[in-house]
Amino acid sequence: MQKTQFECSRCGVCCQHLERNALYAALHRGDGICQHFNAEQRECSIYENRPLLCRIDEAYTAFFVELFSIAEYHQLMRESCAFLQSLPPKK
Repeated sequence: MQKTQFECSRCGVCCQHLERNALYAALHRGDGICQHFNAEQRECSIYENRPLLCRIDEAYTAFFVELFSIAEYHQLMRESCAFLQSLPPKK
């Protein structure tokens, strides 16, 4: 059986490239980095209260359930994560 769950490594790279998706426009501070991202600790400063879009499984149910199967959605998340991790680090 294929694994479909998305396991976040909590590297914070997705929090540093919000300019790549218009859905996150209200969250970034103008440079693509989330206003809630703590660069020193490489984590979300409001993790327990982060926006719905930042909650993978809850976002699927709220926004994407009609567009993709859960397996397709998790695969897209894994591919997006790998792509973002392959980019040069932001300075």
